[in-house]
Amino acid sequence: PHHIEIYIGKGIALVNIDKIEEAEKSFKKALYVDKKSGEAYFHLACIAGLKGDLTQGITYVDMAKANGYENAQLYFTLGMMYEEQDNVNMALRNYNKALLLEPVRADIQLQKCQLLMQSNRREEALEGLDSMIENCPDYFEGYHFKCQILTELERYEEANAVLNAALAKFPEEVGFKLDKAKILIVQEKIEEAIHFQEQYYDTEIEVL
Repeated sequence: PHHIEIYIGKGIALVNIDKIEEAEKSFKKALYVDKKSGEAYFHLACIAGLKGDLTQGITYVDMAKANGYENAQLYFTLGMMYEEQDNVNMALRNYNKALLLEPVRADIQLQKCQLLMQSNRREEALEGLDSMIENCPDYFEGYHFKCQILTELERYEEANAVLNAALAKFPEEVGFKLDKAKILIVQEKIEEAIHFQEQYYDTEIEVL
């Protein structure tokens, strides 16, 4: 039966078991049935990305959009392709488009913020992390990276405020306890750092 959903569904299933070449054939069969299937073009874009052909992948994404297929995952995928090509501005533009459609996607929020951090755009990264904390409050990474940037900027009071909020929300997350101790050490508050670690780890720390 020449139902496009069958070919697309089969292609997705084949990708999930790493049968990439067979999946590509199935998506192309879907296009044979309907040459205007934006969904089929999108899946072919993902296949091209998996094969390392980013230029072809971007072309397929453009064809998907031209045929009315747009969603957060499409723009996220496109952003990652541009990021792999070291095109930071185009990557960020597409991450922002994805987040306009699905602001609660923590994976997109994090990808965007990490790219901003790698590009040394710390203030923009802080804005992105604030958005991540607001829209994805159950993910500790937003707090962790915000604390990291604030510490690098020597904005210790703000970093401590973030950590205190994080520790209240994620009391068992060891990373925040280490972050807190690091900030105290950077500020040369050694005794306070030792007391803090003894309090959380219920152990005595010997100063050499």
